[in-house]
Amino acid sequence: MKRESLNLGLLVDATHTLSRSNPFAAIDVLRERSKLLRETAYLFEDQFKEHMPEKNTTNELEKEFAYCKELEQHIEKEESLSSIPAVKEKLNLLKETIEDTQENYTLSKDTDAKTGHKSADSTFFGYKTHLAMTEERIITAAVVTSAEKAD
Repeated sequence: MKRESLNLGLLVDATHTLSRSNPFAAIDVLRERSKLLRETAYLFEDQFKEHMPEKNTTNELEKEFAYCKELEQHIEKEESLSSIPAVKEKLNLLKETIEDTQENYTLSKDTDAKTGHKSADSTFFGYKTHLAMTEERIITAAVVTSAEKAD
C-alpha cells in the first residue's frame, strides 16, 4: 500500500465586524449636519448669513436640538432656498439626524472599537475577526482585534 503525504495548508482571513456604537457624540453629529446645511445655503444665497439663528455655543444637547430645529424652520420658510435640491438634501439629512438622535437618545460608546480600513479610501468602525482554517474549512484558530490592526 502506497502512503500519500498530506499537505496541510492553512487559509487565513480577516472579517470586518461593525461596532454597534456610534464613534461620535450626538452633539458632534448635529453640529456637523447643521454646518453642512448652512454652508450649502450660503452657496446659493450669501445674504442668508445675516438672518441665521444664533448658534449654540454650549455643550448641552438640548440647546443643540433647539438650534437645529430653529435652523430647520428658518430654511424651510425660505422657499426659494429650501426648494434647491442640494439644500433640500442637507435639510433632510439634518431632520433625520434630529429624529434619530431624539429616538436613540442614549448613545453607547465602545471604547475597544477602532476605525479600520477596508481599502485606501473606505473605512469602518469596529473589529476584525481573524480566522485560520484548513482546506476542509475547519476553523483551527480565531482571534478578534480592533479594526486598525493588520489582517
